[in-house]
Amino acid sequence: MNSKPRIRHSLQTLQVYFYYRLALSGLLMVMFFTGVADNVIGSESAMLYLYTCVLYVCFAISAFFVFPPRSLRYSQKRVSALLAIDILALLVMVHASGGIQSGIGYLFIITAAMVSIFARGQIAYAYAAFISIAVLADSVYLFHGTSELTRNIFSSGTLGLLVFATCTALQYLTSRIESSVEEAEQQARHIRDLQEMAENIVTRMQTGIIVIDHEMRIELMNASAKQMLDLPADTKIFGNYLAELRELAPLLRDWEAIQRAKESKILKIRPGTEIRINVAPLDTAGAPKNIFYLEDYSAIKQHAQQLKLASLGRLAASIAHEIRNPLGALSHAAQLLNESDSIDVADQRLTEIILNNCGRVNEIIENTLTLSRRREPKPELIDLALWLPQFIQEAQSHHRESITLTIKSQELRTKFDPTHLAQILANLIENGLRFSLKDTGEEDVEIEAGMMASDEKAYIEVKDTGNGVPNERLHEIFEPFYTTDEKGSGLGLYICRELAETNHASLHYKRSDDRRTCFRIDFPHHQRMR
Repeated sequence: MNSKPRIRHSLQTLQVYFYYRLALSGLLMVMFFTGVADNVIGSESAMLYLYTCVLYVCFAISAFFVFPPRSLRYSQKRVSALLAIDILALLVMVHASGGIQSGIGYLFIITAAMVSIFARGQIAYAYAAFISIAVLADSVYLFHGTSELTRNIFSSGTLGLLVFATCTALQYLTSRIESSVEEAEQQARHIRDLQEMAENIVTRMQTGIIVIDHEMRIELMNASAKQMLDLPADTKIFGNYLAELRELAPLLRDWEAIQRAKESKILKIRPGTEIRINVAPLDTAGAPKNIFYLEDYSAIKQHAQQLKLASLGRLAASIAHEIRNPLGALSHAAQLLNESDSIDVADQRLTEIILNNCGRVNEIIENTLTLSRRREPKPELIDLALWLPQFIQEAQSHHRESITLTIKSQELRTKFDPTHLAQILANLIENGLRFSLKDTGEEDVEIEAGMMASDEKAYIEVKDTGNGVPNERLHEIFEPFYTTDEKGSGLGLYICRELAETNHASLHYKRSDDRRTCFRIDFPHHQRMR
């Protein structure tokens, strides 16, 4: 059995015993000086009783101040010494008061009870035997040769039996109490462990959890729910009304109907982010509560899209491999034909058309194979304020001074695969430079990086001076093989968007405030858990 609970509860009992000793010694002295029981207290030897009582009071007071009960530490030797002194003091005072008939001897029962609590087994019974023998010997000594001997021996024997009975009963009760306390503490520790485990699971799980009471007040919201709703991690939620979360306002109108119908609702929080919400009653002993389950529906759709694209990618890769061989043969034959001395100018033009289109088909095959072989992202914590200047410096080595960079915040951290980010930006910059040159005659691309004040998420905007995309074609620009450039493959923007969504970011087209063509990347929070 673990000794820590026993020591702790023994300390509490020992503190009470310190106060008892102080009160008892004082009471015995007061009774002596007031003469309340002159015929009993000190009847055999008043001076011996007085000296013993004074020493006992002094010892009790000294022990009280040397070992203050509030800062008391358990020591078996110290407790044994205290009990031995108490027994000796009581034996002397019993003797000085005329033996067992004085009634003071019955205080040994309390001492025996304390012995049973602080000592175990044979030690406790040794104390009980010593008390019984000492009381019996004192009775024989005081009443030897008198008619009172038999009665005092009987009383001493009765007291000895009471001491042994008290010792046995307290031993049993103390053992049962300690077993119960130990079991209760084990159960309490188990409950605490389960509670901590449940809290950790709820806190770290990817599904958002919101628990509300019958008054629509929030009792629990885990980190995933805060993240999905774009709430700061340190937001104090407990006790707030659900209506105070403007992100969930559309849900308040019909969440009871959703619960009755046992169906989910898709809630669009921001562009590119959708949340699927289910509501269910929570069985509790108190007032009824409801629990909201929030899932990143965009991630679910993305995963389904990835599975579909993986299948299509494998099919496309197989087709691309089959096309590459005859395409290579056509290209090689056209090159040989173009080098012939007997070919005229008109036929040379036809071979150039063949070679150009073979090159375009080969580019489409290369992009398709790249898309089918796309690796899983390896996100890293990127400081865009440091990473972007290095990337732009490398890009400008190919395009001179055609790219300008504006950084609006020095705290631009995000989690993203740097290889994927470089591929996205390189494609967007290349498109911007090409369309700027085509529509204005000059290559001009501006990159702006900043942070959204509402949710502390970074963004990058790539702007060019091209004419942009007509409004009626906006829904097509991220579709595969859509292009307005006759030399393009139509897979660039599609691959960029796929790479962005793979890294839990979003890529979309818009017009900037100065009416320039703009592609914007909204990054995930740098503290995201997945």
